[in-house]
Amino acid sequence: MKKEDFEEKTKKASKEYASKKKVASQPETQFTKGALWAWELLMRGKTLAEYEEQYKKDVENREGKVDSWKKSLIHELAEMRAERDEMMNEINERGRLMPKQDKNMFVYFESNPLYVHVKALDQTISVWRDKLGLSNTVNPERIRQTPKQQTDEDSTIATWMKGRNG
Repeated sequence: MKKEDFEEKTKKASKEYASKKKVASQPETQFTKGALWAWELLMRGKTLAEYEEQYKKDVENREGKVDSWKKSLIHELAEMRAERDEMMNEINERGRLMPKQDKNMFVYFESNPLYVHVKALDQTISVWRDKLGLSNTVNPERIRQTPKQQTDEDSTIATWMKGRNG
């Protein structure tokens, strides 16, 4: 999150807070509530609309415009990112290691099973970003080019046959 975005959100939240009937009168209480609000804002991740807007800007910066067929891909990619954020928030709440018991009632710790889903989402998100042209491995000029049509004269067999037949 950029500093300007954070400032904008704090101004909006402070107006909402000030419009309530019960506002804390003690400076310590106001500071504590504000700090807790900022922590919630920073830890929860972006919303679906914020991700969608970010990806639209990224595609537009990369290719100059957003094609209409890419809008649904951008929306689905934004949904995946928002879902990943929710999973990571749940992992942070529950903990990275979860206590389990074996058949002898001994306690051992196991990695949170949501990590498998997060890893799968990360791979899918990476592939979708490639398809939209938003990775370093994709050249935007190559995306816009039409594929070269190979003729019989360009094939190596045709060249070999011409050389052989004279």
